[in-house]
Amino acid sequence: MVRPVVLAMVIADHVYQDRKSGKSVIAGTFTKIIFQPLLEQPPEDKEKNSSPDPSKGHPAVFSMGSPHMYLALTGIRKELELDIRLMDLADARVLMEGGLPIKVEDANPIAVHEYAVPLPRLPLPRKSGNYSIDVLWNGEQLASWRIDATMTKPDQPTEP
Repeated sequence: MVRPVVLAMVIADHVYQDRKSGKSVIAGTFTKIIFQPLLEQPPEDKEKNSSPDPSKGHPAVFSMGSPHMYLALTGIRKELELDIRLMDLADARVLMEGGLPIKVEDANPIAVHEYAVPLPRLPLPRKSGNYSIDVLWNGEQLASWRIDATMTKPDQPTEP
């Protein structure tokens, strides 16, 4: 099997293709996110009260939202399976993992194929840290995008 080559990988708020020109448009690239801790009502209290009680709050599950991945590949012969994973770089823990099947009509190995991949909501542990979104093939890392997540105190502004 021939190893595919990642020519470009970018994580952004949105990636779409212009219908007229066929060009990919990458909007809102980022490598840093800033978030505040939120309080969430415990499940048993949610049933009793319709409004949250901050005194009984617990840290909520955080998310990096649902970003998109732009991926440009070459070296593809018909089809292959890539893996996408989100990893906490502090302890190499995999936070999320999923497959990305790739199938092309043009089996020309030097052709460039572009993909706009909507990612699911990415979980984020309740702490500041460094994370990576990786693309793997047969267990080998082909590309990586780093994200620095910073949690601020509730009274601090979230703008840098």
